[in-house]
Amino acid sequence: MSYVEELETKIMSLPKHDFIQLRDWMFDLDDGQWDRQIASDLKAGKLNLLITSARAEMAAGIAREL
Repeated sequence: MSYVEELETKIMSLPKHDFIQLRDWMFDLDDGQWDRQIASDLKAGKLNLLITSARAEMAAGIAREL
């Protein structure tokens, strides 16, 4: 049994309260990693083309604000 399979088995046997606590922690962890990656990409200029394109579409009336 792989380590991941072992974890899956243990997670499936958690009481509901513990599962919810783990799930919420994992969502928070994932959100934080995503935020750090976006911030890093923004700082590195990796999003500049997308930003420029979105601004041009807004100025041309092609896009709309959400």
